[in-house]
Amino acid sequence: MAIEVSEQAEELLEACWLRREGGESEPGPDAPEGDAVVVELVEAGLVELGGPGARLTGAGWREAGACVRRHRLAERLMADVLHVRKALMHEVSCKFEHLLHRGLEGNVCTLLGHPKMCPHGQLIPEGTCCRRAGKQTSRLVFASTELKAGQEARIAYIHTGNREALQKLMAMGTLPGVSIT
Repeated sequence: MAIEVSEQAEELLEACWLRREGGESEPGPDAPEGDAVVVELVEAGLVELGGPGARLTGAGWREAGACVRRHRLAERLMADVLHVRKALMHEVSCKFEHLLHRGLEGNVCTLLGHPKMCPHGQLIPEGTCCRRAGKQTSRLVFASTELKAGQEARIAYIHTGNREALQKLMAMGTLPGVSIT
């Protein structure tokens, strides 16, 4: 279960993870020890003080990975499903990632088919849903053209730029929420 901390604390944890990916061996929070966010992280058991500065605990590294996971899944969602422009992707994803901390990241990950990389080519830390993926369907949402004859599915949404085609589909009862074979 994720530990509840402020958005600022999540950003600091994420920065530690990114610095470690960049090659730093023990990157701690890049903020003074008396900083309110560092105090929050210490009280949450995610950071410990001592020695030359602050450093993340085991729980801190797990939470940092979870923060990075949410951000990179948000980027995948923005790029693959919502088609957000590259210039806006980081900013929008950064805001959206904080909404995913309530346990929704597994749903987004499953929806996207358990992606391994973000749009920038960085690894997405694996989640529980990814480890169970072999036992479950790889994606929850996919194009109807991927269905095989006789396969059942439920319509999630209809995407067509053709108004006439949309009207025909609706006239046949092809609507979101309807099961089809």
